[in-house]
Amino acid sequence: AELSFLKTFYNDTNGGGWLKSEGWDLPYGPCSWAGVSCTGNYVTLLDLPNNNLSGTLPPNLGTSLPRLRYISLYNNAITGPIPPSIGSLPSLIYLYLHTNLLTGTIPPSLSSATSLQRIVLTSNRLTGSFPDQMYRLTALRWLHMDKNRLNGTISSSISNYLQLQQLWLSSNTFSGTIPETITQLTGLVELALQDNRFIGPLPASISNLSLLTKLYVYRNMLSGTLPSSLGLLSQITELYLYINAFEGTLPTTLNQLTKIINLDFSQNNLTGTIPEFDGFKVIRILNFHTNQLTGTIPASFSNMTSLNHLELGRNRLTGTLPRPYRPSLTLPT
Repeated sequence: AELSFLKTFYNDTNGGGWLKSEGWDLPYGPCSWAGVSCTGNYVTLLDLPNNNLSGTLPPNLGTSLPRLRYISLYNNAITGPIPPSIGSLPSLIYLYLHTNLLTGTIPPSLSSATSLQRIVLTSNRLTGSFPDQMYRLTALRWLHMDKNRLNGTISSSISNYLQLQQLWLSSNTFSGTIPETITQLTGLVELALQDNRFIGPLPASISNLSLLTKLYVYRNMLSGTLPSSLGLLSQITELYLYINAFEGTLPTTLNQLTKIINLDFSQNNLTGTIPEFDGFKVIRILNFHTNQLTGTIPASFSNMTSLNHLELGRNRLTGTLPRPYRPSLTLPT
């Protein structure tokens, strides 16, 4: 049955045009074919990325290869929907379908593949909302759904993903608030929510995400003040909050972010003065452009020896720029 299905899969995905297809023309032995691995004569891996696959995935993919553990079909031109039958794979760990032309919605049946640790659906044309049933996948480490056409809100049930390390939801049209329960994902290392329509504040308890290295929430409609707990994200290296409607002052606790490399708070409604950030020892990009900041430029900027991009324009600052940046940067009058 597996052999028969693989022949169908080959024909449905333009097998004649694949870049690697060794063995697929043989009437036997799929375990030695290009991109196929087996355990005990059952196919457990389908690994054909960057291979010029096109056409649609057979709807019976999940039921015909019941021992699959790894599906890796990224960087192809596969069209059509994600087969709901993938949800019937009890041993599936990795689902890599990114950078294809997949359409339709995320099938709720995927939630039945409870061994899933990585779902990567980046850069497709998927639509609709994120099914509530998907929050049952408590073994997830990576959830990448960025660069699609998804909408709806993020449920407070996101807290079920206690083992999650990477959450990429950027470049969709998600809306609503960022649920406070997201801060219960204490293993999170990367949180990418940029280019959506999120509103409301950053969760006050964001400091619970103590392993976070990258926080991207730029180009949304977030508002409120910046929580002082941002300064407790001790592992953060990239903090991008630009193009939102944040207001209030810059928390002095930010000075505790000693690993920060890129910080961009531009195009918000921030007020008050810029604190002395003498804790920024390795910072390269520092951008407060287009806010309502006042006061003098902090002397500590002169000690940021790694800084190579500083933007302070369109504020109400006074004083002089640190000497290394004088030739290329000027303050608005």
